[in-house]
Amino acid sequence: GVLWHYCKFYKEDKQNKRLIKETLSLLNKKNVKKIKINFFLKFIIKIKSVFLTRIYYKILTKKRNER
Repeated sequence: GVLWHYCKFYKEDKQNKRLIKETLSLLNKKNVKKIKINFFLKFIIKIKSVFLTRIYYKILTKKRNER
């Protein structure tokens, strides 16, 4: 699905692929609805922003560490 397209899009960069997968797993742990995950991925693919993914990942990890 969306993850496959996303990883294919960034297949040249292994670090980004790992970051995307980790971000997705964090989203899944937080029980974020699949629709939101898909929207998030499609939005990033649209603007081709790995930078946004990094910010989002940092926000998720920060929230997780606060608990």
